[in-house]
Amino acid sequence: MINRFYTVYLDLVLTDLEGRVVASANPGFQKKIMGTSLAGDPWFVAARRCRSGDDYIVGEVKPSAAHGGRKALPTCRRRWPRKRPSCFSMAKAA
Repeated sequence: MINRFYTVYLDLVLTDLEGRVVASANPGFQKKIMGTSLAGDPWFVAARRCRSGDDYIVGEVKPSAAHGGRKALPTCRRRWPRKRPSCFSMAKAA
């Protein structure tokens, strides 16, 4: 639903710290991306090194297999909820 209001984004994706996708805002990609591991992606590896919620990373524009080969620019800010740290990433349509 939120993806309808933020149309500049291809998808808004929430992962756990291991890189497994636990939520996707774009209904067109949810079935394919849910449970997928993004742990090996260079942007995710860099995001895990962020020390606080003020740090963020920007990946490279390239086709996203999880999004039907569409070009995406992953950005990520590490979030620090009290009990469960997670990585919130946005695949921006290029």
